[in-house]
Amino acid sequence: MKQTFRSVYTLFIASLLILVSCKKPVEPQQPGGGPDPMPGLSHKYRISADALSGLPNQPIANIFVKFDVKNAQDELVVSNKLVPLNFNGKFVTEEMELPAGSYRISKLLIVSGTGNVLYAVPVTNSIKAAQVSKPLAYNIVLPAATSLDVAADFLKVEPTDKAVDFGYAADAFGISSTPVEEAFSINIKTSITVGEILYDSIPSSLVYRTFSASNELLSVKFISLAAGVNTVQLDKNASQHEFIVQKWGGTYTKRYAKEELKKDTLYEFGEEKEAKKLKSEITSRWDGNMYKAESKNNYIYDGKGRLTKVEFMQKRATDGTPFVARTENLEYTDGRVEKISMYDEGDVFAGTRSIRYNAAGKINHITEDVLNVSKTEVDIAHHGANGDGLDEVNFNFRYSNTSLTMEYYQRWRHGNLFSDNSRSSNGSTETGSYQQDNNINPYAHLNWPDLFLSRSSKNNLNWQACTYYGNYPLNVAYSFEYKYDNEGYPIELIRRYKSYTTGQHLFTTKTVYTY
Repeated sequence: MKQTFRSVYTLFIASLLILVSCKKPVEPQQPGGGPDPMPGLSHKYRISADALSGLPNQPIANIFVKFDVKNAQDELVVSNKLVPLNFNGKFVTEEMELPAGSYRISKLLIVSGTGNVLYAVPVTNSIKAAQVSKPLAYNIVLPAATSLDVAADFLKVEPTDKAVDFGYAADAFGISSTPVEEAFSINIKTSITVGEILYDSIPSSLVYRTFSASNELLSVKFISLAAGVNTVQLDKNASQHEFIVQKWGGTYTKRYAKEELKKDTLYEFGEEKEAKKLKSEITSRWDGNMYKAESKNNYIYDGKGRLTKVEFMQKRATDGTPFVARTENLEYTDGRVEKISMYDEGDVFAGTRSIRYNAAGKINHITEDVLNVSKTEVDIAHHGANGDGLDEVNFNFRYSNTSLTMEYYQRWRHGNLFSDNSRSSNGSTETGSYQQDNNINPYAHLNWPDLFLSRSSKNNLNWQACTYYGNYPLNVAYSFEYKYDNEGYPIELIRRYKSYTTGQHLFTTKTVYTY
């Protein structure tokens, strides 16, 4: 297991850095004071459906969930709320929030962007109720600190169906549930290149406007675009079609005459932009009443915008005064980081990390030489992307202070690590599975390699599941809650940790990012 063989230096650095995967070394601190009340957790819920009759299990643009919620006093607290319906293996809304309490969903529809009712959950004792296994109402109990998935049983609304058949008021379906006939469709995709990284699987917003031959505005539709390629139906009566895509503070507008648009052609919206530079991050721990700062990382750049130094600051145990505990100085050759010199407090030299590259410009060897401690040699083999965008990277670790070795395997899809596993020659193992959000990981733009290339995923880690055999961590991160700026960068991360062996919540940290 990697924790067994990592040097003392690397373990120290890991305690200062964000935990981006299970494969980073285990944090050495023992949590104290018992579990905290999990600050920041709210009373959240979302609505989901495993499948929708007649629709493929894939992202569908321009469909929304529309619903009502009543409280325990039968008062309407949510009325005709409209939220986009996304797809991540199942159809699901974003998480929503209510005060702690008991509620029931009394109306639940799926509608198109033009308001046509496509699906509905029948109410108990209605004509249609017998056609589903779970008719309304759906009780939702939101105690303190919970996140609830409300699995719904939707029934397709046919052209001849009436709202009263589903147990709703006669006017609940509004306009006809029969979709408006459209002429043809085009495919739309949002693609934004940030620095050297392409983000082409990101949700965004579309305003679709149509005009007559005399430039008179005919219609406006607001469409939620899912990550990747979206199919957008076009109005057959319009002479001009305008598409306004908004994402990460940018607005991308294209307007076409009817005859310019080609059926099923992919139209991409976006730009190339510089990556914002992460200047610092401060990590604090919740003590039961407030967050108290524990560490700070400073990122320093040269005139070309290249990262040249990272300062790791801590607080002294004696009086709480901050000090620079470690630094890493980056050196470049032909635009590539080839050497990182490491220093302890007082600018005392501690060792180096040397990086080599293959002909394709990918890292294929790292040597980390920690002065008077150990030398770690890592050979790295890249196996390239297949048709599904899948990459595999193999690592072979050798250590100067032990005869044991370790094999480590990473699997990547579309720029993100989604699984890994390792096996040491003494039989210790680790496995991990990961998911990321759709926003920008600032570390991926630093060009700051470590032994496991752990800062390389282009999006931010928001879920992980790890298992260990042979050696076990004191704690593991189990919850990731981000806040983002309007350009897609995280500005705050609340991370919760639990005991790996007992599953008990241990402590909570908050990291604040400055750019």
